[in-house]
Amino acid sequence: VINPPFRPMKRISLLNKDEKELIIHGRNQSYDVRTINNTCLQNLFIKQVKRTQDRIAISFKDNQLSYAKLDHLIEKVAFKLNSLRIGPESRVGVCMYRSIDMIIALYGIHRAGAAYVPLDPDFPTDRIDFIINDSDIQCILTIDDTNSRFENRDDISVLNMSEGKIVDCSINNLLLKNNEKNETIATSDNLAYILYTSGSTGKPKGVMLDHR
Repeated sequence: VINPPFRPMKRISLLNKDEKELIIHGRNQSYDVRTINNTCLQNLFIKQVKRTQDRIAISFKDNQLSYAKLDHLIEKVAFKLNSLRIGPESRVGVCMYRSIDMIIALYGIHRAGAAYVPLDPDFPTDRIDFIINDSDIQCILTIDDTNSRFENRDDISVLNMSEGKIVDCSINNLLLKNNEKNETIATSDNLAYILYTSGSTGKPKGVMLDHR
C-alpha cells in the first residue's frame, strides 16, 4: 500500500494478479470455448432430451410438453421442411403469436438445418412482403390466426401448424417410418436466423447471425 507512497487510493488493488485472473477469467467462463464453437443449439437440445425426456420442457398458459413430446413434434416439422428441400442456408419465415407452436417452429427449422426469419403478425402487409422478398424466404410457418395473410402467395410454401396440422400434409403423414432421428445437418458456421431493424430511418435491414 505504501510502495510507492504517493500512489492514489483509487489505484490500489485489493487483489493480487493471480486472484484477479481467477475471478475475472477463471470463474467467469460461462462456457467451454473448445466444445461450444462447433455446436449448434439443436444438438444441445437433443442431448438434453436424452437426459431428461420425461421432464417438463415448456409450459405456456395451461399447456405443457415434456422434452420427449416436444422433441417428437420438432422432428415432424423438420421432416416436413426437409421434404420441401429446405436445409442449410434456407430461410423460413415464422408468422405467429407467442405460443408453444412458435417454439416448435423455431426448433423445427433449426433441426432441418435452416434459418428462421421472424414475421410479426402485427406488421403491415407491405413490411412483411418486403422482409419475405429481401431475405429470400422459401417457406412460412403460420397458425390459423395468421395463415390467411399468405393465402394469395403462390410463390412460397405456407404451412399451418395450428392444432398439430400442416397444410397439404396431415399429421399422420408426418410420422417417421423408423425410429431414426432426422440428422442435424447444419454446422456452427451456417445461418441461424435473420432479424430486421425497425426501418425507422429508411428500409428495414436484415441482420444475419450464424449458430456460432
